[in-house]
Amino acid sequence: MYTQTIEAYKRIIKQTFPKYAANRLPSKCEWDLFKEDMISDPDGYSLKIDDYRKNNFSILTSTLIKKIVIVILKYDIEKIAELACGPGWLSFWLTKYGSGPIVKVDNHLWAEFFNDTYMKSVIMSDASQYVKEHPETELFILSWPHFNTNIASEIWLEMKPGQMLLYIGEDKYGCCAEERFFDYATGNEMEEESKILSYSHTRFRGFHDNVILYRKEG
Repeated sequence: MYTQTIEAYKRIIKQTFPKYAANRLPSKCEWDLFKEDMISDPDGYSLKIDDYRKNNFSILTSTLIKKIVIVILKYDIEKIAELACGPGWLSFWLTKYGSGPIVKVDNHLWAEFFNDTYMKSVIMSDASQYVKEHPETELFILSWPHFNTNIASEIWLEMKPGQMLLYIGEDKYGCCAEERFFDYATGNEMEEESKILSYSHTRFRGFHDNVILYRKEG
């Protein structure tokens, strides 16, 4: 069982973070089945999480990516930027599944953690500064911002009324955005879309990240 689990995990890593573009992501169903094998191997569970998160902090599945793309198409969103994107895999897969072009922005402060595996298309820039300089952007994406920074609240404060933010991470008292961000953003949630997106999301055991879509009110 252990050998089978390791081999299955290697396939998921290669499929999700290919050196050359793969055709598809694993689905939520495939991941949920695989997680049962991971749980049966508790000694290696943390190692598997660490290996995955050196590429992307949240689990990427075709199920979630397709739902996000549906929202993008529903609101006819054309100008999108992912902030603090790390290597850039979330935007990579959104684009591959039909989102249209996405600007990828990161300040490279976590380059050592990610083994400096940033895609060439990632723009080196401060997130809040990018928001300030690009008021034409309709949707910002922010996935797992570090809780020891003010990045999420700084982004929110620079956003203009009507702009949208797709946030992937834990809630106010979790390990992502700082509490002040939620004080600012509460009441701006697009509840129907957020429920669908969070339901479509797959999480590592012990993690509590959701996918919330905000539209900043005036």
